[in-house]
Formats: sequence, C-alpha cells, structure tokens
Amino acid sequence: MAKELDSKRPLYSSSEDFKDNENVYEVLKTFEICSELGQAALGAYIISMAQYSSDILAVELLQKQAKAQHPQRVVPLFETKDDLVFFLFFFLLPLYFLFEKK
Repeated sequence: MAKELDSKRPLYSSSEDFKDNENVYEVLKTFEICSELGQAALGAYIISMAQYSSDILAVELLQKQAKAQHPQRVVPLFETKDDLVFFLFFFLLPLYFLFEKK
C-alpha cells in the first residue's frame, strides 16, 4: 500500500465502476463527498478496532484517490493489547529508527 501511496497512477478510474458492490461503492462515494468539504467540516478519521498499519494506509490511499484537498488526520484505535503491541513493534519502532538516523 505504501507503494500505491507514492504512485501517480489512480487506484481505479471511477467509483461508478463499483456500483454493483453496494458496500464498496458507498465507501468510495463517502470519500469523494468528504474530499469536497472544507477543512473545518471534518475532524479526524477514526478507525475502530484497527489491527495493522495497513488499516491506516488504506484510509490514506482512499483519501488520495478521492483527491482530498484537506485530508483528514487518521487516528487508529488499537483496542486490544495484542493489536497495540503489534503496531508498536512493527510500525512505530521502525519509524523511530528511520527518523533517528537523520
């Protein structure tokens, strides 16, 4: 997903391509509508029961695809001890060492 975030090509051509899948279509349309709203209209995007760093990256990718002028801050809620430990060791700790070297 990190590669897709860096990619210049769109993830899909149009949300209309997903009309046959009601759940996917609804999510994509929601991101498109949110992308048209002003910065003060929305707060953080909270992900309940987040388990992996990819949960965060997926929201970032959908905001990018929707061409959000003011992307929302993404806030994961790691609601179990195991999920939190996994996130700390496999996402935050590597980031710490990556930026510590600079």
